[in-house]
Amino acid sequence: MLVDAFEGKIRPVVTGQYRLGDIRHCYADLSEIRSKLKFEPQISLKQGIEEFANWVLSQPLPEDGLDKANEELKKRKMMS
Repeated sequence: MLVDAFEGKIRPVVTGQYRLGDIRHCYADLSEIRSKLKFEPQISLKQGIEEFANWVLSQPLPEDGLDKANEELKKRKMMS
C-alpha cells in the first residue's frame, strides 16, 4: 500500500541489519480495543496510508544521514 501511495517512487530496501533493541516483528490487532471500548476506526488503513503519503510528499526533504548514522551504530556495536 505504501509503494502504491507513493506511486512507486519509493521502494523499500530490506538490508537485514537492525539496531539492538529494535522490534523486529509487529502487527496491529484491534480486537481488544473493539470489544472493550467499542472503538471503530474512522478511516480505513488505505485512506490513512494515502493521507500519510500526501503529508510526507508535502514536507521539505532533509539531508540523508542514514549511512553516517548506520556507521556510527556499527562502530559502537549497536547494529549488526
